[in-house]
Amino acid sequence: PLEALDDEGEAYRMRQRSRMYRIQELKDKLKNTEVAPYAEEMKEAALEGVGVTIASVSKAELEEQQRHVELAREREEKEKRRLHRRRQDILMRQEAESLELIERRAAELEAGRRKGEELRIARDRGRARALRDALRTAQGALVSAVKKRGASLRQRAGVLMTDQEGRGHLLHGHSKEWKLAAALADAPRPIKIRVDTIRVVRDKLPRGHYVVVATLMDRLGGKPITYSGSQEVTSAKTRPMAHVGRTFDLDLIANEPLFLLAPPDAHLKASMCILLEVYQCK
Repeated sequence: PLEALDDEGEAYRMRQRSRMYRIQELKDKLKNTEVAPYAEEMKEAALEGVGVTIASVSKAELEEQQRHVELAREREEKEKRRLHRRRQDILMRQEAESLELIERRAAELEAGRRKGEELRIARDRGRARALRDALRTAQGALVSAVKKRGASLRQRAGVLMTDQEGRGHLLHGHSKEWKLAAALADAPRPIKIRVDTIRVVRDKLPRGHYVVVATLMDRLGGKPITYSGSQEVTSAKTRPMAHVGRTFDLDLIANEPLFLLAPPDAHLKASMCILLEVYQCK
């Protein structure tokens, strides 16, 4: 549309310029025309009774031509203003359409981002739910196996009871079979830790998912406790917890128990501790 307007304006200006050049050419011709000395000829013609007419341009005609020139200039300026206004209208309309397109694209991108975030949160929740179910199943199987094993050992080796004087007595069993029950005294014992809330987090942590990891340490600043025959660290972690990271998002809610294997009573030390750490999921 802008190229068409430019061509139309250029053609109009060419026509106006041609008219102005023609008018100026006529004025120059009339201005430079010299009047020959007709005085003697007029005298002779007067004697002979012959009249001579000299070509001239009246002041009214010059004023009329000047008025036409002014009108042509006014029409040209008016046409220029009209073309300028039309060009401005086209530019404003194109700018409005561009802004509308940008806003629509931004809205589509925001909707896609929100949808992706919702899908990711749904996947994380499903993964956490599956993990909780697996942990519950493993915990139930472990508790059931320990109960069966304990009942079997109590049936085979008996139970050690103490009297009022602190002396031990072996019930319904032989001392040889009691070694099996005594061996359990050196076995690791499970402990339960319940993680409820991490308070006053606010915007100290960035937006993301976090887990709490509990590790059994031999001392503060020491090393994790491991058991013979296994290189795995004695630790447990919660399910991922979502945190938005805003100022008014105060706490991280876990409400989840953690299970650790602690050393038996005979190997416990006062320096042992449980280290609680918060990690961000990637």
